[in-house]
Amino acid sequence: MTTHTQLIKQKQIEDHVNTIGKWINDVNGHNHDDALEFIYKYLHHLNDNTKKSMYKHLIDITETDLIEINKKNDLMLLINELVKLV
Repeated sequence: MTTHTQLIKQKQIEDHVNTIGKWINDVNGHNHDDALEFIYKYLHHLNDNTKKSMYKHLIDITETDLIEINKKNDLMLLINELVKLV
């Protein structure tokens, strides 16, 4: 992968993590910074086996486990897209 390609990929990942951050704000989740720090810390470990645990962990960190189910599904869709990018 060329440096240019890596920079493009990194920008796509950062944009998508920011979208997850926006989701947290949109549902009035807490600990926004902790959630994004967690994503960046474990980003390269994301795959089909870990995305569900990532979802649960973000729900726990942001205290959004009481929101309506369709909004929770929105978070899982965002995580799925992040997995594809990584």
